[in-house]
Amino acid sequence: MPSFAPISDDSNSVAFDLLAQMLQDQEKGEILDLQHYLRRFPGHDLVVATEYLRFMNAYPEGGSAEEEPSSEKEEGAQDAAEDQIGPYSLRRTLGRGGQGVVYLAHDSRIDRFVALKVLDLAVGTLTPNRLARFRREAEAVGRLNHPGICSLYEAQIEAEPPYLVMQYLEGLPLNYWIAAASRAEHKKAAILPIPPRDFAEIKRLLEFFQEAARALHEAHCAGVFHRDVKPGNVMVNPQGSPVWMDFGLARMEHAGLSTLTRSGELFGTPAYMAPEQLQEGGAVDARTDLYGLAAVFYECLTLQRPLEADSVEGLFQAIQRMEPKPADSLNPAVPRDLAVVLEVALDKEPRRRYSTLLDFTEDLKRIWEKRPIQAKPAGVALRFKKVVLRHPVMATATTGIFLLLLGALILSLFFLDKVQVSLNHQNALLLANQAERLVETEPAMALKLAVQAAQDSGGQDPAAFQQALLKAMDGFKMRWQREVYSSLVSIAYDPKNHRFAAMASGGWIYLIHGETGELLKSASIFERGLGARMNQNGTCLATWAVSGELQFWRLPDLHPILPQVWRGSRVFRGQFSPDGWSFASCHEDGRIRIFSAKDGRLLKQWQGHQGATLGANWSSDGNYLLSFSGRGWDGPKVATDNTARLWETKNWNEVKRFVGHQAPLWFADFCPEGNRVITTSEDGSIRLWDRLTAETLWQQQAPGRVYQASFDLAGRRVAVASHGLRVRGRPQVLILEMETGNIIRRLTNPSWMPFVATQWSPDRQWLGASSFDGNLYIWDGDSGILQHKLPHDARFDHYNSWLWLPGKGSSSPLILSANGNDAMLWDLELKGVHELVHSEEPLTKVRFHPDGHRLLTAGRDGWIRIWNWSKQRLDQEFFSGHYAVSQALFLNSDGGKEWLLAGKENGELLRLSGKLEQKTVLLPEPGSWILGCLASRDGSKVLTWSEDGTARVWDWELGQEVTVFRGHQERILAAAWFRDGRHIVTASQDGTAQVWNAETGQPLTILGPFESDFQRFKGRPPSIRGLLLNGQEDRILLACEDVRIRSFDLGSGTPELDKVFDGAPRTPGELHWLKEDETFLLVDAWGNGARIFRYDQEQVQYHHRCPATIRATVVDPRRNVVAIGCVDGSVQIWDWRKREIMLQYQAHQEPVVSLAFSPEGNFLATASLDGIARVFPVNPLQLAEQRAKGIHFLKTDRRFQKLLD
Repeated sequence: MPSFAPISDDSNSVAFDLLAQMLQDQEKGEILDLQHYLRRFPGHDLVVATEYLRFMNAYPEGGSAEEEPSSEKEEGAQDAAEDQIGPYSLRRTLGRGGQGVVYLAHDSRIDRFVALKVLDLAVGTLTPNRLARFRREAEAVGRLNHPGICSLYEAQIEAEPPYLVMQYLEGLPLNYWIAAASRAEHKKAAILPIPPRDFAEIKRLLEFFQEAARALHEAHCAGVFHRDVKPGNVMVNPQGSPVWMDFGLARMEHAGLSTLTRSGELFGTPAYMAPEQLQEGGAVDARTDLYGLAAVFYECLTLQRPLEADSVEGLFQAIQRMEPKPADSLNPAVPRDLAVVLEVALDKEPRRRYSTLLDFTEDLKRIWEKRPIQAKPAGVALRFKKVVLRHPVMATATTGIFLLLLGALILSLFFLDKVQVSLNHQNALLLANQAERLVETEPAMALKLAVQAAQDSGGQDPAAFQQALLKAMDGFKMRWQREVYSSLVSIAYDPKNHRFAAMASGGWIYLIHGETGELLKSASIFERGLGARMNQNGTCLATWAVSGELQFWRLPDLHPILPQVWRGSRVFRGQFSPDGWSFASCHEDGRIRIFSAKDGRLLKQWQGHQGATLGANWSSDGNYLLSFSGRGWDGPKVATDNTARLWETKNWNEVKRFVGHQAPLWFADFCPEGNRVITTSEDGSIRLWDRLTAETLWQQQAPGRVYQASFDLAGRRVAVASHGLRVRGRPQVLILEMETGNIIRRLTNPSWMPFVATQWSPDRQWLGASSFDGNLYIWDGDSGILQHKLPHDARFDHYNSWLWLPGKGSSSPLILSANGNDAMLWDLELKGVHELVHSEEPLTKVRFHPDGHRLLTAGRDGWIRIWNWSKQRLDQEFFSGHYAVSQALFLNSDGGKEWLLAGKENGELLRLSGKLEQKTVLLPEPGSWILGCLASRDGSKVLTWSEDGTARVWDWELGQEVTVFRGHQERILAAAWFRDGRHIVTASQDGTAQVWNAETGQPLTILGPFESDFQRFKGRPPSIRGLLLNGQEDRILLACEDVRIRSFDLGSGTPELDKVFDGAPRTPGELHWLKEDETFLLVDAWGNGARIFRYDQEQVQYHHRCPATIRATVVDPRRNVVAIGCVDGSVQIWDWRKREIMLQYQAHQEPVVSLAFSPEGNFLATASLDGIARVFPVNPLQLAEQRAKGIHFLKTDRRFQKLLD
């Protein structure tokens, strides 16, 4: 039972508390006997007995709060008849409260009815305590002005008797409606649906309590807290709206606590009191009123109070320890969200309730609108805490048993987890092997399996799954793949809105997002589809079917424009005008019809040819239409006139007729400049015509039908594919020179099936051709080397079932194609590993350009090459001479011009323009091998150092030597710039490190040579092989040959040795900061180890061993990644923080000599003595997951799930 403070000895306070309690009991219709109240107020027998008798004499009937209002009115009318208080005549009694009586009174001065609250003197004397509380109510209500709060007109605190003049409210209090619902055995109430039986009634109560909460919130904003929220204090007016009354227990926000509560006094109605009101000194604020309002709402929903007990003491105990039943368990009509809202509002801890009634109102509104609520139900931990507080003994015993069982379970799960991890790893390896087997035949399936295998491995041995991921990404060159339910025959693309329409043979039309493959819309023409075209504006789609139906569709909603489809002679092909508002259709009956793309109306039709009109193309300005007669795939049953005809589009008159072919035409189109026309024929002839004179400019003859021709954008070349062009049994694509018709190149098909259609890519780099063998072949347009073979089903619309799309920025163009039931977007740059073959001579350097798209390779053969690595395309190359290029550095001038600095083994230093067109020799006299070059922080100067112990600073833009540093006796092994650009530091094989003035060349500080305890350094000092400056540049680290790392304080004026790190390898090599001023990496010069040191700890923190001797190292501190290349051709990428290998590639067959991270850190470039550079993804799984998201392939999904199962 909760512990309460004893009742005050102040007899007035005891009398008031007793009166309030008895009035509450009277409201419930049960005045208890004197013994009950003596037990409730122990130690005050005389006061309790006196006040009890006085109350019973004043109210002999006992009364009930649930009596019918009509009876109250009659009795009140008799009591108040002919009484007068001040200017107010009393008409009848409206009610009684803890502080007084409320009368209906008439103000004769302004002829209005008011509610007159009079301090009742019949039940006790007028004490200062009662008078203060009466005054407080007047002050509280006087501060409020809201339609949901009963207004105060006048207050006469010093009058005899004291009274308040308030707004007279018509209606009945909420407790009447609750009582009426209970007596009616839960039947529907007249104004408020108590209790609610469906969501419509729930919404009515939600609206009511939102209004009530907003009114209380206004009071809180004015600094007034009600503290006695209960149904009897809420008036329901005839319109069904709530109005708050009786602020007798109200507290002002800034009032001192001592003025509101005395030791042991309890204010409020117990059934609706918050737990903090039962505690001595408990803080009372807006959340206290929220608790009471939620309790009232709970009762309206369930006809039960949240907590009930047989006695006041039991009720107090329940309020502090028990939890209410969920409201939805007592009334199924209550939504779960509403039950959660009430659970939060009735929480015993004020901090876990809503902060304000406005937040409570917002969640009620969300329930009304069927939106997600902000409140969250109590979690497992919180519910457990509540159970412990409710049943501490049982909870302690249960917890002990639970912990014992939990320990046994954890031990079992630990061993089970080890078995499961091993099993998952084995299953993942099986999936990876399966993926590698399916790369050639089912690339989409292979990619999904490889990704699943790497994910299932749980990060265990990631190198084991890299090969499968890389092979799968090499095979899967698709951005996305979307499967539909019948074979696709034609596609049309809208570049403006990045979407395309696909026509299926079953008559279905699919509108698909071009970038993601998402299916946007679909519709059906209920006929076998033949073709589809989309206008350039992306607003209209034309489709035609084998039965001769032609329909126009409004985009993007894919609704038919024509109420009835156009029916007539079969449509062979169709084309929109350049402005997108006219559509020319070509028909089997030889007619050409022009339709409006706006409304689908037939604008013009005429007899274009004596036989079938196979197709037509518009000139780029839209002023001409070129039609041609042929029979297509239908054979001899279709008549033709074997001509092409030119029509002007103003009056649709024939302008020219191109006559000369002896067989039906297959193709005719304008050349890019518009003044010439090309035609191809079934007899294998290809003709170029002058558009103005209709004269033949040249003719080329092929041994079989020529299906189609395509131009590169420059108009210098034309590619044609013929059924009969074969060399040694293999069909060919011919590339002809546009001006002469001469054959430039023949491209062969590896299979014996003929090519059908050709298209040049927008950047003219690639030439694509579809074949009857079900493949799409992609060649390099300049070299004629076959680069890609993509699956492509060309059984239907051979010309319109695939097309090139321009790539973004410097990216390669994309290919959109149909392959049976699948629409696919191909990206030729998508590979797992990009391979760049520099030459047969060894490479020396690899460097990413700052833009990340280009890559430099330099070799011993003297060649410098710059590649677009993602396209595997060589952009520029330069021969620097017969000596090897040892160093390379990209630079930018102030004017934005790009330069390249190259150092050679013969000592030459070259400055080249970004396009490798201009060459300046900065160091003309051959000297000593340049071992390194490094740009200053601002990029204005470059430091080079060489084998003869000399270092130089260059103003590379001017091409002038600034300073020469001569002070070392042997080769310089490491060097660095200071941040200010005015100082440099060098470290040499002679065992010294020197700090120089970069402007004058004068040495400022010389460190070393150092003495060593090792026998092999008795005759010479240990060399310094690596150096690091800290962030403040007041300390330097030197990696010395005697297995020591020495740290010197440069800021002391006289450098002092302050630390020696032990544990260095036998031959220390490069030093790298992993985290500046904290953690650094030391790499073996001639070993396979890499060691991590912390500057504040002088011992090795981690020793990483590689499979072979290390030749190259690069660090990406942004991603906590280190890459190491070894003499066996392997490359490791490891996370130095987690101290685990992320990736391990067998990148080359010869030693790796140079490494570079791309600017964004997502790719690693390697260069090897085998003459090849390769670019790998740093995180293959992440890249593969991104590509696998584009697979929308139903058959693959079903097979994939079957394999997993």
